[in-house]
Parts: sequence; structure tokens; C-alpha cells
Amino acid sequence: MKTFKNGNSFWIISIFFCMSIFFQSYFVDRGNFLSLLFFFIIDFLAYYFIIQTENIDSKKILRLTIVLHLIPMFALPSLSNDFYRFLWDGELLNQGINPYDFKPNELIWKQGFINSTYYEELYAGMGNLSQENYSCYPVVNQFYFYLATFFSENIFLNTVILRLLILATLFFGFIYLEKLLILTKIESSKKYLFFLNPLLIIEVSQNLHFEGVMLSFFIMGIYFISQINIFKAIGLGSFFLMLSIQIKLIPLMLLPFILRFSGWKKAIFIWGLTLFFTIFISIILIHPTNYLNFLKSISLYFRQFEFNSFILYWYIQYGEWKYGYNRIQTFGPYLSRIAIEFVIIFAWLGNNFSLKKMFTRMFFAMIVYYFLSSTVHPWYLLTPLLLSVFTSYKFILVWSFLVLLSYISYTTIDSSSLRFIFLLEYLIVFGCFVYEIIMKYHFFDKNLKKI
Repeated sequence: MKTFKNGNSFWIISIFFCMSIFFQSYFVDRGNFLSLLFFFIIDFLAYYFIIQTENIDSKKILRLTIVLHLIPMFALPSLSNDFYRFLWDGELLNQGINPYDFKPNELIWKQGFINSTYYEELYAGMGNLSQENYSCYPVVNQFYFYLATFFSENIFLNTVILRLLILATLFFGFIYLEKLLILTKIESSKKYLFFLNPLLIIEVSQNLHFEGVMLSFFIMGIYFISQINIFKAIGLGSFFLMLSIQIKLIPLMLLPFILRFSGWKKAIFIWGLTLFFTIFISIILIHPTNYLNFLKSISLYFRQFEFNSFILYWYIQYGEWKYGYNRIQTFGPYLSRIAIEFVIIFAWLGNNFSLKKMFTRMFFAMIVYYFLSSTVHPWYLLTPLLLSVFTSYKFILVWSFLVLLSYISYTTIDSSSLRFIFLLEYLIVFGCFVYEIIMKYHFFDKNLKKI
């Protein structure tokens, strides 16, 4: 850790950090990759110097964190068009239409949609992929969309409301992350490794992806599960885990770790109540007539999509060489099954399952999952980034910067150059991974006690 020579250094770095977030939020889109890269570098340099510095007043860092997350407040997301689909689904709910019943391209020609400039803008903005598929967002996520579109048919105003809802949830995540760090006897300032990370600011506060909401509810759930009070541990813990699952389905993979931490008796009640809450909330919108529509959209991520993957990409190349065609529909689910097996291994092996050890094992499980995943959008890495706060491992910080290189995909770069950049990304990440795991001998520790 380093100490700034004077207080002015912190403010100078903070100003550059804020200016960088401001310009990329309001003046740069994802098609201008060189400008994005310039601002990404400034963001992460500022982030690095701040987290490496001792003796900074915690109030100063808190103020800086709040300002950075508020800067994009009045900007339309510039790196993602997902928010158009969010608003579309919300508007359907406000009209009494179930978003799992119809694809957007089935509604846009109907009366009430075709002559509406507002709906036509939402439809055009979401892109072909979203237009041609049913909604893949769980029910609680849909509730956020519903609230954001309740008051108006204005894209700008509804986007601001949606951002306020996300930031409000992040606020509670901030509070409970600090509580968990204190509970695990980890320095509470480590929360800024997550909340000050440019990846969170860019992908959640700026581009309105819901990983930040999911992780906030997840942290709240784990905090209550770790309490001695049975009502809090089982009742509130299960409730917040359900909310997390109903934002994104990823926390389902982390439920096995709760078994080893809580023990069979307590875990069975937690699992059972979480499942009950999840099903109870789901049936508000998901019915026997439309559940296949929802599952079909989810399955696209495993059977048809490939973005910024490493192992799957080269596996596909091998398949084309051996079989003569792209076998992603086979290889994608196959690698996902392998990833789930690793999750079970990390959740099962070892003894003395403390809260800190549980987070460490979750961290490695998610790292393996994304190494094997078919799709690795930048915001996906927010889950292992959060879990890393409870560990001593730092390679995920490197990956949180390098994954942003994937935005070069939205330029006119040729495929061979694109794959070289992705290869470089993963070689650096793997190098840092090997250094921290192999060179520190954690990997070979008997019974995986240290991880």
C-alpha cells in the first residue's frame, strides 16, 4: 500500500476519474472503441491508485464512490441496448400484457403499437435478437421494469427512474457488504474493491445491467443466513436469496455452498423456503401456457450464443475441423455441465466451512464457470469480482479491465484480429491466475483447505 504525499493528489486523481466517467457516459458510444479504451485506461489507473493508497479518509472515498455512480444519471446507456427491452417489457406489464406471452415482433404490428413513436423507438432500439425472442428476465426483474415505466411513455424519463431503482438497491448492497466484511473479520474498506471498480460503474450505473441488483440481494441473503437468529437465517435469508434468483438465475449455482456452511438441517429449510418463494413469485407471470417461452430464451445462451469465450471457441474450431460444421449446440451445454460439476466439487470438498471459506470457494467456482462459458459479457464478471472481496486473490481485477476489450467486437475489426485480442485477454488472465494459484501453492494444499 502507498500513501499520497498530500491530499491534493487524491483530489486530482478523483477529478480525472470523474471526468473520464462523464465523457464516456455522455459522449462516446461502443462503436468508437479507441475513445472507449482511452477512458477505460484512465478509469482503471485512477481506481488502481486509490485502492493502493493508505490513510485516505473513508468519507472522501465514500463521497467519490457516490459521485461516480451518480454521474451517468441523465445519460442513455451508450454501451448496451438492453435497456430498450427492459422498458418494452415494463410497458407491456402496464398494459396488462404478459411479456412471456409474445415476442416483440408479434406485437409491433398490432393496434396501439404500430402508430406509436414511443413503441417504435423501443422496438428499433432493442435490436433484431431481442425483437425475435421472448423475454428472458425473471419476475422480480420485470417488477423493476414495471415501476420504471409506470409514470410515462418517455424513454429518457423512464431510463432515469430505472437507474434510480438500481442505485437504491446498490445502496443496500453497499451497507450489507460492509456488514459481511466485518462479520468475516475482513477490513471493511475492501468493499471499495467492488463498489469503486469501473466495471461496476460502467455496466450497472451507466449501462443499467442488473448484476448489481442481483448481487445486492445475494449479499443481503448471505448476511441473514449467517445470523444465529433462526428467523433471520431461514426466513429473511431465503427471501433475499429468492429476490436475487428472480433478478438473474446465477445464484442458483451457489446454493450448494450454503449446505456446507449451514449444515444439512438448516440448509434444507433454507433451500425449501427459497424454492417456495421463487415458485410463488414466478407463478404471477409464468404459467403452463408460457413457461416454455421463458425457457427457450434462456437456452439460447447455452446453445446458440458465443461471445468472448475462450475454451468454447477453440472447442468449436476443433469440432469444425473434425466434423465439418459448428457444434455449439452440443459443445455449449457440454461445457456448462462440466462447469456445474466443478461447482459441486468446490462446494463439497474440504472441511471447516467458515463464511470466508465459503465465499472463496464460490469465487473459484464462478471463475471456472466463466472460463468454460459460451458467453462472457463484461458485466458477467461482477459476480466473481464481488466474491473476490472476501479473498486475497487479485487476478479478477486484471480481468475486470481486460474484459472491456470485448467492446471492440462492435467495430468493423476482422475476425482474426478479434480472436487475437480475446486470446491475449485470456492468456494474461490465465497467467495471473496461475501465478496466484500455483506459485502460491494454494492449489496443491491438502483437501483444498486454503481455497
